Amino acid sequence: MSEEPHNERTFPPEPEELIPSPPPSPLSLAFYSGAVARIQRLILVLGMLLTVALAAKWGTYGVVGAALGTALAYFNFSALVRSVEGIGDRIVNSNSPERGSVLVVRFVGRIFLIAIAGYAIFNLSVRGLYALLAGLCIPVAAMLCEAAYETFAAFRRGL
Repeated sequence: MSEEPHNERTFPPEPEELIPSPPPSPLSLAFYSGAVARIQRLILVLGMLLTVALAAKWGTYGVVGAALGTALAYFNFSALVRSVEGIGDRIVNSNSPERGSVLVVRFVGRIFLIAIAGYAIFNLSVRGLYALLAGLCIPVAAMLCEAAYETFAAFRRGL
């Protein structure tokens, strides 16, 4: 009985086994590079819709909570984008002007800002806190809308 040679694959694959992917088209690069700006616009639009909806349901505290939550969500998302870009620049470019301590303070400081706003509005109204929390969730809805839009565009335009 003859034994067949055992073909062992190594992990990670050897460089000659890797198949390079084709470079992305300029059209798809332009489309996907606009995702952050589209998400930021969606945060504002969805936040306005939430504020109007909660104004009808919960009155002044609903408006204040939703508006404050949306503003904090927008600031939080923008700070997160800047932090990620700064950390990426710091990793890639050793001569980066970004200081590590500033990045950490910016990253952690936004969480404290949300906690302080939540505590302040909680002392005024529980409904206001619910509206604030709803406003803070707006970026999730905006990212889901962006994902649906990118999926649609990928199928429709072949990006």
